[in-house]
Amino acid sequence: MTINAHQFSTQVVIPTLQMLDQKAGIPYTDITYYLVMGTIANESLLGTWLVQEGGPALGLGQIEPATLTSLIAKLTAKEAAALSTIATPASPTHNVVANLPYAVALVRLFYWHNAPTPLPVQATIAAIYAYYKQYYNTRGGAATLAGFTQNWTLTGILLPSATARSNGSGCTDAGQISRYDLGCAPESPVRTRLAAGGSGIRTLGPSGHADVNDRQIDFGDIHRVSSAAVRCPGFARPDG
Repeated sequence: MTINAHQFSTQVVIPTLQMLDQKAGIPYTDITYYLVMGTIANESLLGTWLVQEGGPALGLGQIEPATLTSLIAKLTAKEAAALSTIATPASPTHNVVANLPYAVALVRLFYWHNAPTPLPVQATIAAIYAYYKQYYNTRGGAATLAGFTQNWTLTGILLPSATARSNGSGCTDAGQISRYDLGCAPESPVRTRLAAGGSGIRTLGPSGHADVNDRQIDFGDIHRVSSAAVRCPGFARPDG
């Protein structure tokens, strides 16, 4: 059984990423949130496995002890001080298994120290997977896009599998945002919860005015939109 994705997100992942931003200067963005959640979902099935059965990997991010030691040695004084605020007096190998915020922080720190290229621009599963595969799982790892996409569902995060596209009617095609009724009328408001927490209004309007990807939706608490909001010719709701 996995961790409750919404509680894990709001009570552990987001506060930890915000702490690293505030105390260590490691930027917290929606993309970093998606990347960390996707990594943990694929590595440990969102906390189903805290240690690798038959292998050495540890914690939510399934980090190997040698990699953990190397990562800890790379931390700046500021980063180490930030990590110490959520660590217990036990060893790093114990913390990474038993301390959820610590394990989350290590996933973010791993990317910070080992991924030299900028984070993905597009908030799509494919783009996040490509970054994860290159720097975290690596070419020699067993991860695949199909498996990553399947495990992504454990996060509860609703992301398109590809970038939103114009449907030819002058409106952004929200069809790839899957099973929810999203309005495509010009200036059509869609009330959602934002990815970083808190409620807000999203506007899906003509392409070029509002890109579906510029602020993602936190699926677990999305408010369904009436079918009456779908007014674009040629726009088909994904669930019919």
